[in-house]
Amino acid sequence: MKETSNSPTKNMKTIVLISVLFAVGVGIIVLAKYYVFRLGKAVNAEISNSYFYHSMKNIIVYAPDGNWFELDYVELEADRDSFVPLDRDFGKDNKSIFWKGKKQDVEYGTFFIDADGIPKDGNHVYSTLGWQKQLSVIEGANPKMYQRFDTGIDNWNRYWARDDAHYFYLDKKIDADYQSFRRINQTIAIDTNSIFAVIHKQLEDSIHVEEIREVVKKSVMLKGTIQSINENYAQIGNSIVLSNWKNEFAIIPFEAIRSTKVIDERNIFVDDQLISDGKLIQGVDIASFVVLQRDFFKDKNNAYYDAEIITGANATSFVILSDDYSKDSKHVFYKTKLVENASAQSFKYDYTTDLGTDGVKKFKAGKLITTN
Repeated sequence: MKETSNSPTKNMKTIVLISVLFAVGVGIIVLAKYYVFRLGKAVNAEISNSYFYHSMKNIIVYAPDGNWFELDYVELEADRDSFVPLDRDFGKDNKSIFWKGKKQDVEYGTFFIDADGIPKDGNHVYSTLGWQKQLSVIEGANPKMYQRFDTGIDNWNRYWARDDAHYFYLDKKIDADYQSFRRINQTIAIDTNSIFAVIHKQLEDSIHVEEIREVVKKSVMLKGTIQSINENYAQIGNSIVLSNWKNEFAIIPFEAIRSTKVIDERNIFVDDQLISDGKLIQGVDIASFVVLQRDFFKDKNNAYYDAEIITGANATSFVILSDDYSKDSKHVFYKTKLVENASAQSFKYDYTTDLGTDGVKKFKAGKLITTN
């Protein structure tokens, strides 16, 4: 028998189809809520924007700034009812301390975070540096006395600390005489016997590349009056001392120093001579000296890249094209080298392709790669 539009069989099929579609829709909504809308209400938004009640599970979750999709997502092994945030990344329940959602091996009963945001318990001071998710003990630090060491010369991140017996940089103890230790500027410090510098290096393993900064003894102490010139340069007696990202450490001695003048954080004048990144540059005309861009400067006679003369460059017509390319009215240069067979009048640099071109020829790192 042929089914009619109102037959029981067809109506039943329609009901089943609607039911299936409804079930699928509910399932999609549930899955979307579980995987996309994991975060429910913040546990205490005034203290932390990173700890939340899960939208479906009876648990606490950690998501930095609520951005679980890009930054992180941790489901805590914590008692939901007793959990409270201590700051953005720290929290506790009735038994454990958590940092970035991970349970920490600290003394629960005495644990606290001081006014500088430093985690401590009755016996230890803890470091939050590095990519690990576990706090590490700062060796030799006295939790009763450990605090930030801010001298007023820090114009960005504050990495120094001290207690009653030691100074610390990036949570590592410095081997210095405590009574005479003194910071001169952001990168140089001294004690009675030594000059210290903040140095930079990279440590690599198969997974991570980590930039390490540490304070290292670099020289015996010099004689004479000590004064800061800027954040990287200091004068000690008749010597100029530098420590910066470009040059780990340098001492430039003079017979006498009458005056110093700061050009920028990398360049200073000592009387009528230029020091750039800790190197004494001979023959620079001070009256016409000008910093053009990052590694480029010039005077009326020469153009320079990274404190080296760009041989053959005409200072009057010299212009910067990129971090590495420059030109004058007749020539193109890559760093300090002449780019051969390049037309200066039409030469341009394309940041998107990292190529230079004069409209006919193309160059990579100053070398010809193709012609049209």
